[in-house]
Amino acid sequence: GILAFRSGEAGGGRLVWVDREGEKGETVGEPANIEATALSPDGRWLALTQSGGSSGARNIWIRDLLRGVTSRFTFNEDDDFNPVWSPDGSRIAFSSMRDGQPDIAVKAVGGTGEVEVLLEAEGIQSPSSWSPDGKHLLYFNLDPETSWDINVLPLDDDQTPRPFIKTPFVELRSRFSPDGRWVAYQSNESGRFEIYVQAFPGPGGKWQISTAGGQEPQWGPKGT
Repeated sequence: GILAFRSGEAGGGRLVWVDREGEKGETVGEPANIEATALSPDGRWLALTQSGGSSGARNIWIRDLLRGVTSRFTFNEDDDFNPVWSPDGSRIAFSSMRDGQPDIAVKAVGGTGEVEVLLEAEGIQSPSSWSPDGKHLLYFNLDPETSWDINVLPLDDDQTPRPFIKTPFVELRSRFSPDGRWVAYQSNESGRFEIYVQAFPGPGGKWQISTAGGQEPQWGPKGT
């Protein structure tokens, strides 16, 4: 005859601005079930993965940081997640479950453009970074033999994907440098996740830049 319940604020996490010294600033939006986020190249818009609604599916939403308004960007009954902006801010690539497995899709920002599937392949495919010249898209996929790998999808006429980093270890969260010459990513080749930087498109050197563990690297606007 006793009912236990949880009290407190519902709705998941809340986004907060943090400066380079780690000091917290203003909050962004209301609490929600938010996952991946991505700032637009001009810094005005924030794309984010948010779940909810009757189906509980994840979809992409865009928040106007100037006006404080959030609008829904995709309308999938399954899942759309991991948004990545094009360098000119005109399109967003993301993982989409429209065909029953996570493929890579893209949609124009603004207007009512259709979703275009860029890559259909077996297993999980998820975009992580668009090159500054707009010619390449980095994505990670799950290979049954080598675990998580980093691949390159050319966006010219020959959209044939190729491996960039393929090892027995887990490689994730790759990011192009602002000049497009380097890629930062996380790998557990040392026994735990650390951050590495490797030349693009290769061949070239590779450097470990973290020493006490690291995940989800982000470049500064000047590549520092």
